[in-house]
Amino acid sequence: MAAVQSLIRERKYGQALEELKIVETRDRSYYSLRASALYGLGRLAEALESIEEAVRLDPLNQRLKDARSQIQRRLRRPPES
Repeated sequence: MAAVQSLIRERKYGQALEELKIVETRDRSYYSLRASALYGLGRLAEALESIEEAVRLDPLNQRLKDARSQIQRRLRRPPES
């Protein structure tokens, strides 16, 4: 996952998504990184789906909730609590 994080920091979102395709574990980190890459590509509806799955897997993580709110604002949807 470190390689994917580096690609996202470098704004290589398409490459990050490609790297995620080979990741076997579909955990909170996977969905969070996928949401970041999709967000960077402007694929907001897909990013929202991924971040919602990350929040479902880790419902106490405020950073994930904040990311979800940011995506919802960009989509002009009311945030969930």
